[in-house]
Amino acid sequence: MSAGDRAPDAPCHRPDGRPVRLFDVQLGTHWTACGFDTTPPALGPAVRDHARRAYSPRPGELVLVRPDGHVATRSTDPCDLATYLDGVLANRVDGQRSTAQHGPDRER
Repeated sequence: MSAGDRAPDAPCHRPDGRPVRLFDVQLGTHWTACGFDTTPPALGPAVRDHARRAYSPRPGELVLVRPDGHVATRSTDPCDLATYLDGVLANRVDGQRSTAQHGPDRER
């Protein structure tokens, strides 16, 4: 599984230990970071064997899932995920500024 692929569903647990489906955690307009053998696990749900088989992660890997439910990036370095988000969110803010300045239907 690589960037752009649909993130698979799997049973997992919230940080407080309650069971939840991974798709339920990913619902909404937020980004989700899934950690595999990471410390601390607070970056995302503690993913169990089902997800491990679906994601085939390396030890300590983090998988960032976009709000549309597709994989954004994967890395064992949390800084890579932060850099990715910084780039995406900066482009989004710049795009909104550009649209506000020029209007949605005007030439730029």
